[in-house]
Amino acid sequence: MSALKYNQRIRIEKPGGRDPRYGAATKEWLPVIEVWAKVEDTKPKNTDATQGGLRLARDAATVWVRYREGITSDMRVVELDGRRRVLSITGGPSAVNGYRDLEFTVERYSV
Repeated sequence: MSALKYNQRIRIEKPGGRDPRYGAATKEWLPVIEVWAKVEDTKPKNTDATQGGLRLARDAATVWVRYREGITSDMRVVELDGRRRVLSITGGPSAVNGYRDLEFTVERYSV
C-alpha cells in the first residue's frame, strides 16, 4: 500500500488503568499513538440488527496503518478529522503486505 493512501489522521487509545481501591477498570482511555491511516467504510449489508427490542445500526470500517507492535483488539480508534468517530477494534489486527502494514476492523454501534 502506497504511503499516499494514508490520508486520515487517527489516534489509537488503550483502556485506562484500574481503580486502586477496588481494582475495577476505569472509564478512562489513554493515548497510545497518533498515526496516518487509511479508513474505508464497510459497504452497507447486514448493518442493522434488532436486539432486545432495540434497533441497532452498525457503523463499520477497515483501517490500515504502517506496521507497529503493540496494537491489540482491546484498543479503540479515534478519527481526528473527517467524521470524528470513536470506533472499537473488533477484528485483527493482522500484519499484511509482508509486515509493512497493519489491518484491523473497527465498529461503532448506535441505537
